[in-house]
Amino acid sequence: MNGYLTLLFSVPIGYLFFLYLSHPKKKKNKVPKISIGRVDFLPNFRIHLGKKIYHFHHWFVLAIIIALPVIIRERFQYPMILQGFIFGGIAQGLRYSDRFKFRYPRELEQFTEQLTEQIAEGLNEFNKKLKTPKPKRS
Repeated sequence: MNGYLTLLFSVPIGYLFFLYLSHPKKKKNKVPKISIGRVDFLPNFRIHLGKKIYHFHHWFVLAIIIALPVIIRERFQYPMILQGFIFGGIAQGLRYSDRFKFRYPRELEQFTEQLTEQIAEGLNEFNKKLKTPKPKRS
């Protein structure tokens, strides 16, 4: 019974954690970008192949993690608190309308990266103009 109470309390904690982390204006933008070759690990797990990007949503990755002991037929079980946390993350990820969309065109990502860089450069130039002292008039 004690394990089920732990599960009952850890599911909402996992849900809220992933809700906070997956919000576009929250911590995801502060997580460092980690990539090896054509595979992005952070802040999103994506594989770049040809003209497509395959995005593996956090709910899908968590579902694989929770299913691993069943798939490899081990008697290992995750602690109940971790299971609840993972189930909360899966439930949160399934809320999104694009939850079953895994393939995206690569051109869109390149466009958004270029646009982001242009905006950042424009902001840097604007900040430099604000910081330069104005010439004194005589």
